[in-house]
Amino acid sequence: MSPTPVAAVLVITIVASFCAPAAAQPASQDPPESYKVAQAHYEVGHYLQAFELFARLADQGHCDSVRIVRQMATLGRKLYPVDFEVDARRLRRWQQVTACAVATAGR
Repeated sequence: MSPTPVAAVLVITIVASFCAPAAAQPASQDPPESYKVAQAHYEVGHYLQAFELFARLADQGHCDSVRIVRQMATLGRKLYPVDFEVDARRLRRWQQVTACAVATAGR
């Protein structure tokens, strides 16, 4: 099943927003290799594999990964042919990581 044109545009927009922060990081803060692998899975449509890798990084506090898995979990079947299961406790933990990252970014 191919995505509708609107869904395709949304996916491209989301992928672009995911990649922009990683590209803006200084060279000394290169993203972990597993983040690059997760991005590669995402780009070829292996969403479940990408989600699992991003989720592991998010559990370790990787801010970009937290943002991505929260977006993927929120949009679910609206954009992806997969339902991503996230328990409420894990989602709350990711929200705390995001809140902490936002609070420290302004310092």
